[in-house]
Amino acid sequence: MVATAKRKILCSIIIALCLMKKKKKKRIWCKEWLTKRHVYGSHTTILRELQDGHEKDFRDYLRMSVSTFYTLLGKLESYIMKKDTHMRQSITTGGRLEATLRFLATGCTYSALQYSTRISKQSLSRIIPETCRAIYEVLKDDYLQTPTTPDEWMRVARGFETRWNFPNCIRAIDGKHILITPPQGSGSYYYNYKGTHSIVLMAITDANCEFLYVDIGCNGRVSDGGVWDNTHISSCIATETTGLPSDRKPKGSERRLPYVFVADNAFPLQRHIMKPFSHRTQSNRERIFSYRLSRARRTVENAFGILANRFRVFLSTIYLSPSKV
Repeated sequence: MVATAKRKILCSIIIALCLMKKKKKKRIWCKEWLTKRHVYGSHTTILRELQDGHEKDFRDYLRMSVSTFYTLLGKLESYIMKKDTHMRQSITTGGRLEATLRFLATGCTYSALQYSTRISKQSLSRIIPETCRAIYEVLKDDYLQTPTTPDEWMRVARGFETRWNFPNCIRAIDGKHILITPPQGSGSYYYNYKGTHSIVLMAITDANCEFLYVDIGCNGRVSDGGVWDNTHISSCIATETTGLPSDRKPKGSERRLPYVFVADNAFPLQRHIMKPFSHRTQSNRERIFSYRLSRARRTVENAFGILANRFRVFLSTIYLSPSKV
C-alpha cells in the first residue's frame, strides 16, 4: 500500500510539471515578407525597369550589359535551375544569378543582401557559392586559356613588344591578397606581411590585362615567390612541358635570349623569370631596363585593379570560409 501511494504521488508531480511546462511556439516556414519575392523581388521589378531604356544604370547595378547578363543566364540555366514543389516555388534562375552578381558587385554581407533580393541569408549562403561554381564551369574553357604551343606564346610576346616595348616577354605575373576572416583555431596561418588575414590570388596576364592563368587558395602567410613555386604552371616550366618557344635574338641584340615572365622583386630570378635590378645600385642602363620591365609588369597590377573596381567584393573583407572565398 505504501509503494502504491508513493507511485501515485510521483505520477501526480510528473503530470503537474508537464502541465506547467510552456509549449514552444511553432517556427514559421518562411518570413512573410520573404514569401512576396515573386511579386516585389528585385528580379521582377527593378531589373525589368533598368533593362528597358536604362542600359547604363543596368551596367552599374550588375556590372555588365543587358545582353551579357542574358547570355550568361542562358549558359547557366541548366546548372542552377531548381524544381518547384507542392510546398513552395523555387527561386528563379534569374533571381539566383542577380543575387550572385550583386554580391560580387558590392561585397555586402548575406544579411544585408537579403533585404534587396527578398531571399533569406540561409538560402543566399547556398545559392551564391553554387552559382559561382557554375559560372566557372561554363566559362573557363572559353575565357581562361593558357598557351600551350610556341606559336601561342609568341603571339603574346608580340603584344608585349609592340605595346610595352619589352621583347621576349610572354607573361606578367603577380599575386593579390584577398582579405578574409580567419577560421577559428587558424592562428597566424593566414596572417600576411600587410598585417591582415588573406588568401592569395596568383595570376598571369597578357599585354591587354587579360587573365590567362590563375591559382587561388594559398594562405596569405606565404610570399608571392613561395606561392609561385607551388603552382602547376611553375612545375611545368621547370620540366619544360609548357611549350615555350626557343631562345631568340631580340632586335639590336647579339645574344639569343630566353622568353621570360616579368615579375617584381618578391619572385626568384630564374631562366624564365625576369625582375628589376636592385634599386640601390642601378646604373643608367639598368634603370632603363627596370623601367621597361616594370611598365610591362604593370599589366597584371592593372588587371587586378580593373577586377576589383568592377566586382568590389575584392576591395573588402569576405566573411566566408576560405574554401568558399
